[in-house]
Amino acid sequence: TYVGARRDARVRLDLTLPWREQALGAGREARTEELPAPPPTLPPSLAVLLGAAPTVGLLDAASGLHLVDGVPIGLTEAWIPYRPAASAVGSDARLVEHGVLDLDTASREQAAVLQVPSATPLIVVSARSSLAATGEAVAFSRTWWIASRVRLVQSRALSAASSDLPRG
Repeated sequence: TYVGARRDARVRLDLTLPWREQALGAGREARTEELPAPPPTLPPSLAVLLGAAPTVGLLDAASGLHLVDGVPIGLTEAWIPYRPAASAVGSDARLVEHGVLDLDTASREQAAVLQVPSATPLIVVSARSSLAATGEAVAFSRTWWIASRVRLVQSRALSAASSDLPRG
C-alpha cells in the first residue's frame, strides 16, 4: 500500500518482537503518538476474551497511534492494573503473553484517527501480559492494525511430538 509519494508503508511484524524495534531495525522511522486515554475500565468483552477477572481493580489507561515513516499503521488501547507494588515489577521480569487475533473493520472514529476510509479491514490483536512467576496480570491491550499496511508473522518451534500435523 502506498500513501501519496511515500515509500511502501507495509511493515512485516513478528508477533514475538516489539513492532517498533522491528521497524527501526529495518531502517524505518517508527513512533507512537499519544492519544486521549480510553475509559479506565476494561471493556467487558475484552475481559472475557482474555480471561480476566470480572473486576480487575483500578486501572490506568492509555492510547496511542503507531506510525512508520509518518504513515499510521495501527492504534492501541491499553489498561494497566494499578497497585502500589507496580513499580517493583522490574524490566527484567519475565512476562507471559496470552493473545487473541481477530478481524474487524474500522469504525468512523478509528478511520479518522488511522486516516483510512470507514470499514477498512483491520487485524485486531488483544493481549494479556502476566508475570511468569505469579501469573499476575500487568497489562491488557487491544491493537487494531491496518490490514493493508501490516503483515503479521507468527513463528514457533515445535518438536515432532508436539506438531499440529495429523499423524498417519
